[in-house]
Order: sequence, then structure tokens, then C-alpha cells
Amino acid sequence: MGNKKLLALIIPIALIIFIPLFGFSDNTSQLNFNINIKNNVSYTNEVNQTNPLVAEEKLNVNLQQLDKTKIHINLKANQIENSSQLKVTGNGIILVENKSYPFSIDQENSQLIGHIVNGKTYYKGILQGNIKTKKSDDVITIGTVFSSDLKEQSANVIVGYMGQDVWLSFGNNSFISALPND
Repeated sequence: MGNKKLLALIIPIALIIFIPLFGFSDNTSQLNFNINIKNNVSYTNEVNQTNPLVAEEKLNVNLQQLDKTKIHINLKANQIENSSQLKVTGNGIILVENKSYPFSIDQENSQLIGHIVNGKTYYKGILQGNIKTKKSDDVITIGTVFSSDLKEQSANVIVGYMGQDVWLSFGNNSFISALPND
């Protein structure tokens, strides 16, 4: 009789604990990516050259210093079941010589799309957020493509708004031509 009372007490407690954990799943899984890429000078888009005065104003550097830029991006992506789209949050840092510029990624304006090519998953998309520049907070936009194993990584970064922006290109973009256009 004592075991039945104990069991009657344990079962409701177990249901209270485990149903929220497993019973009401929103069919999402979280993916984490840590991207670390060096600047690729040969990959810079000649049409979108950075104005030297803007580079000095925003990042306190000259154009030659931008050649030594690195970017670190930490992403948390929520993948919805039966969808190739992922909502993304995260943060990162742009390193220019001994200067660092932290940024955050806003989930409302950022997404990645997964593609499977020859059995390998690639993610590409636009990440948007805010970056702390030399003078103030500014907007950052990152167009990125990377493989799930992070062996292939590419990113184009814009700090600021059109006409008052710094353009940076990172990684090797040679693998992108094999991916489908969205």
C-alpha cells in the first residue's frame, strides 16, 4: 500500500518535469558554428572600393591595414524541421591589426539557407546586426557561405551604410559557383 502512494506521487511529478522537456517540442534543433576567416585581398569586389576616409573614420585604419583583417563569428542557428531555412543569432569580432571591433547578429534580420551538394551541406545567407566602430555603433551586414564542416568559408562584410561603408572580403570563394542560386 505504501508503494502505491509513493508511485501515485512520483508519476505526476515525473509528468510535470518531462512533458515540457519532450512533449511540447517545437521541432527545432540548434546548430552552432564558429567561423574564423582571414581577409582575402584578391577576392575584394573592385566595384565596391572602400573610401580611405571612411576606413579611417570607422575603423581607425588605412586601406593597407585592411589587408590584414580577420573575422570571428559565433552563430547559433535554429533549424525548423522540414525546412532548409535557419534563423540565426550570434556575435563576433573583426580584428584589424591590434584593434578589435565587436558585433552582434540580430535574429529578426538574419537567416541562412541549407543546401546539400554532392552529399555535403552548405549554408549561405545574410547576417545583420550592430558593430561598435571607432566613433559609435554602426550597422554590419555579412553575406556568408560555408560548409557544415567549416572547411570552406567565405564572407563579404559591409560596415556602415551605402556611401559611408567599409567593404571587407574574407575566405576563399572558389567553391561558391557550385552552389545553387537562391
